[in-house]
Amino acid sequence: MSSRDPVDWNVLRAATDNDKGAMKEVISIYLHEGVKKVKALRSAVEGQDPDQIVMLAHQFLGSSRFVGATEIGKPLSALVKMGRSHQLNSTAAQLVNRTEKEFVRIDHFLTAPHE
Repeated sequence: MSSRDPVDWNVLRAATDNDKGAMKEVISIYLHEGVKKVKALRSAVEGQDPDQIVMLAHQFLGSSRFVGATEIGKPLSALVKMGRSHQLNSTAAQLVNRTEKEFVRIDHFLTAPHE
């Protein structure tokens, strides 16, 4: 993984036993669910729902780690912490924006031809 890659292929390969079919399926599910998670996170932040923010950010964090997408974990971890402390402010919306921006990078990376 270069320092610019949003996904560590080694993590994804290990998680799928280097099975290309399994990798393709995991990527497809991650990207499909990721779109939903970003949208739901945005709604939860707009609705000032800390419990929903914690649940969604934690789930997205786990699935992102599973596929080797670690950089997206920074804003997601911060959202979990904010939700748990019930200290929601304009920073929460900025964190969702950062999450979405990183998710777009991940999407482009995972759907681009490799090797």
